[in-house]
Amino acid sequence: MLKAKGVPKGKIKLLLDSAEQIRLAWDRDDRGTKGSPLNTLYLLSELEARLLKKWRSRKIRFIPYPKAPTRLSDILPEKVVRQVHEYLYEEPFQDALDELHSGDAADAARERIKNTLETALDVGAYGEQALPAPRGNWLHRQMLGIIRAAVPERVTDSEMTKLFDYLCPCGSEHNRETMKKFRWRHSERNE
Repeated sequence: MLKAKGVPKGKIKLLLDSAEQIRLAWDRDDRGTKGSPLNTLYLLSELEARLLKKWRSRKIRFIPYPKAPTRLSDILPEKVVRQVHEYLYEEPFQDALDELHSGDAADAARERIKNTLETALDVGAYGEQALPAPRGNWLHRQMLGIIRAAVPERVTDSEMTKLFDYLCPCGSEHNRETMKKFRWRHSERNE
């Protein structure tokens, strides 16, 4: 299916073997229609970490009973704010903070940060199910990131289309022209 030179066979095998797991997770998430597709998000992030060799098995640890909050960071940890911002806007939180002092983009950055904080408060209180449903072509952007992690070499649009047809659980046919436009739109952000 993939003829890129220099791509480790182990990465390709891991990628191709995970297709059914991705489909099951996407179905469990009601195909992203009722809220944040958490099962798919966790599976894809774990797969990407494995492909990039940053994965470690998780150990079960003791989680202490929460104490009464005494500081803002007790109810709104910065880690949660950063994660929510990345989910909502697909950009690092630091980028929005940097834009606060850039003049023209300051108002837009302030609005994104405000929305992030409100959503992060809900996530802190009610859990990750408080995240809104993903916007746009979220699943395809995630799949593109996974494929790029597995195959750092440049692959053709036809090969990318075949990989998407095999891996993507969206159920629609992927064609070469659409894939070419999609890759072009997302190339500057990910490369």
